[in-house]
Amino acid sequence: MTPRLSVPHVLMLLGALGLFFGNANPLLHLPLVALLYPAALVLLARESFPFRRGWICGLAGASASLYWISWAAHDYGAFPWPLAVPCAVLPGVWVGLWGGLFCLVLSRFFRMGNAGPLRRALAAGLLWYLLEWMRGWAATGFPWLTLGSAQAPWPLLIQGASLIGDYGLSGLFAAAACLAAELICSRASSVPMRAGERAGALVALMLIVSFVAGYGIWRLKSLPLRDPLAAAGMESSLSLALVQGNVPQDIKWEPAFQEHTVDKYLELSVAALAAGEKGAGGVDLVVWPETAMPFYFQLGGELPARLREFARNKGVWLLFGGPARKENSPGGGDFSRDSSLRNRAFLLNPEGMPESSYDKSHLVPFGEYIPPFLDLPIFEPLLQGVGGFSPGEEGPLPVVRNGKGDSFRLGMLICYEAIFPEIAREHVARGADVLINISNDGWYGRSSAPAQHLYLSVMRAVEQGRWLARGTNTGLTAVSDPGGRLWLLGGGSPESGSGLFEDAWLRGSIWPERERSVYFHLHPLLPALALSLLLLIFFTAKRKQRG
Repeated sequence: MTPRLSVPHVLMLLGALGLFFGNANPLLHLPLVALLYPAALVLLARESFPFRRGWICGLAGASASLYWISWAAHDYGAFPWPLAVPCAVLPGVWVGLWGGLFCLVLSRFFRMGNAGPLRRALAAGLLWYLLEWMRGWAATGFPWLTLGSAQAPWPLLIQGASLIGDYGLSGLFAAAACLAAELICSRASSVPMRAGERAGALVALMLIVSFVAGYGIWRLKSLPLRDPLAAAGMESSLSLALVQGNVPQDIKWEPAFQEHTVDKYLELSVAALAAGEKGAGGVDLVVWPETAMPFYFQLGGELPARLREFARNKGVWLLFGGPARKENSPGGGDFSRDSSLRNRAFLLNPEGMPESSYDKSHLVPFGEYIPPFLDLPIFEPLLQGVGGFSPGEEGPLPVVRNGKGDSFRLGMLICYEAIFPEIAREHVARGADVLINISNDGWYGRSSAPAQHLYLSVMRAVEQGRWLARGTNTGLTAVSDPGGRLWLLGGGSPESGSGLFEDAWLRGSIWPERERSVYFHLHPLLPALALSLLLLIFFTAKRKQRG
């Protein structure tokens, strides 16, 4: 006799599939399918064992979506596959935990039995927002696989992030998924909706859809549609060249290849500048990615001198990533034993002199540092010979000027920092009028990690209403406008892997934006407001239950 899947098992499967196919993946990315995940969790909250089943549902979907972590552990950490596979499962356990908590809290609310579908949907949306927000800072934070960023391939759907942020937009989508799930399953429920409740839920769902689509259409039309690839040197723009060196990770830090790396970046940069001179105008800023230079620029010598010479001879600003040491730290010139290493973005001015720098503040656990309680020799290969980094301290924002003398304050986001809304907002609060994201996703091969990372970065542009230029070592290199519209190296889509692992450059322009978005102003208030509303709904339902 063939065993039959129970309703909870079907829901868990649908939720996991929604999480996988709703985010960028190697098979088929269907953004709206991501809503199956909260919809399944809402229905699982009505079943027995809600926490366990919600956790397993999220664990399965998140582990599948984060498969690329195992890829990096195997290829660059020298982990055998039996040890590499759990490297994706462990963050899947963490992401799934929040799905379990969502189910558990909703199950307690649903058991009161006196809250209608509108209150249930509002509670689900507020709870989802709070859990994504908490996941963004708990245990150093891992706000990956958000419902909002899953919709980034369709800019129309993510404009609401300029009002309520990525997490708030996720909560809105979760509320819509809750309403849709209840409407679809109400007739099969043991407690079906009354006609009035059904009509109210349908109207509420239509209002959410109308708001998301209507506001998206309005905002995209209100933003100037500028082509950054065809407008160099115009309208007080900053013309830049994003150089993608495509330096292999497994040889990057070997001293014998340092000169080869510098040669490669200089040759690509010269080609980008020459193309600019033949086209619409020159280039103001050349951007090399995170840790593009695998040596200590502060120590001086022949290789740093070549970088200064390039900037001086070409008359351009040069922004590049590399390891550094905190100024005035002990240890003299012995960087190999220094405990004050930084992941830094250096800025050279057109005279070839160091102008300023930015140190990465939010580091990647198990990549740039090992948490003290897991400081084991087995993790040492993941450091790739660079050593453990320490977070940087707040300093002045880098400032560059274009050929017309207009100044641009750069909100720097080094790699992982682009997934945290708070960091981009802090830069805008300090005057950033453009965002620059330098990254290195070369660890993850031709997986879906670069696309997932790019979409998370795009949310920062929409939230803060800023142009964003993203320069990477192996791709995806791109420019986004404040509406999340992408111009990608290679001209394809992120899911197609356009421009991945190519020696290439992307030349374009970005414009300064100085107005602050609604979300910028609401950001500090949203968590407290969401929690207050959720508690109000809960205690109101509790009081009615007692009455």
